[in-house]
Amino acid sequence: MQIINKLFQSKQLILAWIKLMRVTNIIILAAIFILLHVGVYLPVFASLNVESPLSTWEFVIFVLSVCSIAAGGNVINDYFDKSIDLINKPQKVVIGKEISFQKAMTGYLVLTIAGIAGGFLTGWLIGFFKIGFFFGFGALILYSYSETLKRKLLIGNLIIALFGFLSILLLWIIEFFALRNNAGSFVIVYPSFLKINYLMGGYAIFAFLTTLVREIIKDIEDLEGDRANGCHTLPITTSLNVARLVVIGLIILTIIILIPCQYLCWENNMQVLSVFIAPAILLQLILLIIRLLKAENKIDYHAASTSMKWIMVAGILGIQLVNIHF
Repeated sequence: MQIINKLFQSKQLILAWIKLMRVTNIIILAAIFILLHVGVYLPVFASLNVESPLSTWEFVIFVLSVCSIAAGGNVINDYFDKSIDLINKPQKVVIGKEISFQKAMTGYLVLTIAGIAGGFLTGWLIGFFKIGFFFGFGALILYSYSETLKRKLLIGNLIIALFGFLSILLLWIIEFFALRNNAGSFVIVYPSFLKINYLMGGYAIFAFLTTLVREIIKDIEDLEGDRANGCHTLPITTSLNVARLVVIGLIILTIIILIPCQYLCWENNMQVLSVFIAPAILLQLILLIIRLLKAENKIDYHAASTSMKWIMVAGILGIQLVNIHF
């Protein structure tokens, strides 16, 4: 009986850490890197009969390092947000209940230090050791965000959106410097990097805008708890209606940017991707606007936030359609 109780407690503790680190979101982040690597870079290299300059182990270390820092960021965010979460989502609070504050801080330090160390190791393997400082800077920004910046008007939203943008940029840097280490391959592939730049740049902007939209929607959803804890988010500083109009404006901006991108994909012989964008992303964004206009309570805004998450997932899956055209 005692053994069964220990096994049950161990299972509960593992589930608590999974919830605290938001493993589902970490899996999505890893999927972004994997699909970009497999769906954009590898097809370009293969079309030029060049072996990928980034080995499987180097890529795995890179992905695990970024995901480790992101998981640590989730832990420290909940560490500082317990009083807010007790109001906004008391059923999801883990720290102070299933995991002590001390253990949460220890977990944060282990994840963050491992992520930064992995960043320096990745840099050393590809011949650009200084890239490790980017990982350290990212961890510092996430800590600052969780401690104070997220409570300031729009700054917290922009930091998380920028983190998504810079993650895509970081993959580009890793791929580029790994390629630069091989002079022969670099000469062959470099002219094709312009197409890669367009694809990565477009996706990075999409990631920035959609993340920003979702973060502001979450602020609207968490209005009650944020206000009680002295936060200065957009819906608190202005009003719920103003925040909603800002979100709708950002969605319209995303649609405006996506339409010419869709046309460029068609003109550059990526018709399948072009057709995919219409129902999977553009139509869903329009439906999201309608959902937001009808939203009246926390449940409605939570549903809108979930819809935005699925739109982001659709964007990730769309990456795989790129390799059809190589």
